[in-house]
Parts: sequence; structure tokens; C-alpha cells
Amino acid sequence: MERLLMYICVAGLVLTIATMATMWLYAHAVRPLFTRMARLGHTSPMSLLVAIAITAGGLEVAATKAPTNEPPPRLSAPHRSSSSTHQAFTPDEIEAGYVLWRVGTNETWNFNAPTNATIAAEWRCRGAAEDRIVLTNGAAAVAVDTRGRAMVGTNRYQTVDFRMAIVPEANWPLLGNGGSPSCVWLDGSRPECPIVSWQNALMDRDASAPVSVQIEILDGGDYICRYDLSRTESAESNVTSRLYYRIRPEDLDDPDRDDDGIPTFAEVTVYHSDPGLADTDGDGINDGLDANPLDPDADGDGIPDGMTAAEYWSHPLWTGTNPWDVSCVAIRLNEPVVPPARAVLVIGELPIILTTNAVYRLSLDKGVRYDVRLVTNHLAPVNLSLERGE
Repeated sequence: MERLLMYICVAGLVLTIATMATMWLYAHAVRPLFTRMARLGHTSPMSLLVAIAITAGGLEVAATKAPTNEPPPRLSAPHRSSSSTHQAFTPDEIEAGYVLWRVGTNETWNFNAPTNATIAAEWRCRGAAEDRIVLTNGAAAVAVDTRGRAMVGTNRYQTVDFRMAIVPEANWPLLGNGGSPSCVWLDGSRPECPIVSWQNALMDRDASAPVSVQIEILDGGDYICRYDLSRTESAESNVTSRLYYRIRPEDLDDPDRDDDGIPTFAEVTVYHSDPGLADTDGDGINDGLDANPLDPDADGDGIPDGMTAAEYWSHPLWTGTNPWDVSCVAIRLNEPVVPPARAVLVIGELPIILTTNAVYRLSLDKGVRYDVRLVTNHLAPVNLSLERGE
């Protein structure tokens, strides 16, 4: 008797649940479906055919779209979810301390020794009879050798992977380029950024293949190698520069130390932007949002990409906020900055793109302190001078 009562209770519970489920389905699924069908009954057959065709076409495109290996468009928002976020420098790169940053091609350099350069007199007179020599001008000292290595303090920099012979002065006419000098020189006018050049040396001691190689140690430890291999048959004869990035301790502690949304590893090896600057090209646009993070004037109109023409020319630094209380100054670019070299002078919040031998006349409010920084891509020195304006 007790078991029969239990069966009746269970059956009643199941029936109750089934009834409630049926009512819910009718209210939320069946009745809305009937309503839509009724509405469709008033829709023309042509409209139904168009809707079916569009739906089928969308399904076809989604099903047949070919995969692509093209990279995604440059970041439209800070890119923290990229797989590159999880990449990092390899143990070998960390041990070496440097990683290749950028490679330049078909650039033109001047390897002639400046008037203040220190020349390796022994090599200039006798040729590369000695494999290693120390150049110093009292402010800077650099040890160099015929393997294209430069030693500054305890740091060693490699410029080439072949031997270079320095031609004695008596044999300069044999170089076949008008008797240009063959020598090694040091420009140590800026001790923190010395420049060493192997000018018109012989690649692997081959008199038919004179080359010029230069290394500049940049402030912060990065370094750039510049080349003229055009008179050789080297497979890399069009490679004219290599920029190497020094891996900082903070790069290992913080994978995005400039907080632009792009991991340091990706900035160096993928986008070639500056992992220490949120705005690499100085145009006023964060790298993570910049479609052209290495070009401050992508459209070539002379105005930084982060500003409109109206914003640029109406900036107070051009016009002055108070004409009775301003100081007029002129910034003169003494030498042109020729692409692919790039330089942007940022004064306060005004970026000025330096591209010609121009004079930029500014109206500075008296008593106001302006932050000034020069943003370059390290491809050429920038020669500026400041003078009182008219």
C-alpha cells in the first residue's frame, strides 16, 4: 500500500513538470513561431526569395572564403590580446644583449672623415699590418680591428662578418674610385655616442671590392651599422644599414614598458617601433593606434598625422597667445633631413616635421617653460641652431 502511494506521488510530480514545460514551450516558442508564419503569409513571394538568396549567399561566402596569410591591419586599438604578447626574447638574445631592430636598403651615407676625426695613422701609412688598434681623442677611446669589431669599454660591437684590409696611402689609386683615402677614423666629439668608420677598406682583402662600414654607438646602448657594399658582388649589396636594439633589464621586467599596448618584443621584431616611446614617430598618435607608427606624415602634406591643418597652423606657438608678451625665436635646420631619415621636433604639444633647410619661427610666451624633444629614427644626425627671431 505504501509503495502504491509512492508511485502515485511520483507520477503526479512528473505529470505536473510535463504540463508546466508544455505551457512554457507554447508561450515562448510555438505561439511566436505561428505569429511569424502568419506575418510571412502576408509577405510577397519575391521578398521571400530575396531574403533566402541573401542568407544563402552569406552562408556561401562564409563557407568558401579562402584563408589568408596577410597580417591584420595595423592596430586600431591597443593590441594587448595579440599572440605576440606571449612571445619574448630568446635566452640567446638575452645573453648576447642585442637583437636586430631594423634593416635599411638603398640609402646613401657619407663615410668621409670629418675635420675633427682621429685617424689610425699606423693603418693609413702601412695598411692593416696590425689586426687591432686603439683610437682615442682624449674624450673617447675605441679599440677596432680588421674584423669589423669595435670595443668601447667592456662592450663589443660587431659590424661585419668578413675581414677588412686597410690600403696604405701609397696604394690608394689602386682602389679604382679616384684614389679616395682608405683609413679608419674615430669621431669622438660626443663621447657617449662615438662614431667609427672603416673608409674604403677591402672586403676579405680583395682589391676589386672596396667597401665602407661605419658604426655609431647611440645614447642608451643601441647601435647602428652603416654600409656601402655597392662595389662588391655581395648578395646584400643593397643593404645599407642595420640597427641593433640593446635589451634593457626593464624590458624583461615589464613586457610593455611604454604602455602603448604593443609588447616590447613585437615592437622590436615585428613593427620596428621604439619600445621606450609610446609615440615612436612623434606625430601625436599612440603607436597602438597609429596606422603608420614610423611615419609622422603618411600623407605627405607636411602636417603631423595627429593634427588637422587648422589645428596645426592655429597652434599658439605659431601665433602667440598674447602678442604683447611673447619672445620670437627661430629654429634653423642647418642641413636637410632626407628620407628615409626622419626627425620631428616636439615643442610642448606641437610636433614640427623637419625635412628641409628651413627656418621655423615661433612665438613663445615669456615665463613659460616648454618641454622640447627631438624624435629621430637614428638614420642621420640633425643639425639645429636657435636664434632670436625677427
